Amino acid sequence: MAKLELLKQVNERTGTKDAGAVNIKDIPIGEIQTRANVRESDTVDIEDLKASIKQAGLLQPITVHKDGDGYICIMGHRRLRAYRELYKDDKDRF
Repeated sequence: MAKLELLKQVNERTGTKDAGAVNIKDIPIGEIQTRANVRESDTVDIEDLKASIKQAGLLQPITVHKDGDGYICIMGHRRLRAYRELYKDDKDRF
């Protein structure tokens, strides 16, 4: 799972300000789904993205919204895909 402290630092690194409340929390990767219209064949630079996440961690959070008992990815589909592939190889780290 992503390190919660790293995710909390995103605001500091990006200077992002939000008008409403933003909740940052660890969500089990299995609870995040994608919509059917996401380009599943878009594998461009996934290996580079995986290498970056391995080295520096997840620098930008995957943005989701609550959908019943799970979550739907609304931003960061490629990061989610890369993270899922990394999780298969090292479940304790990712």
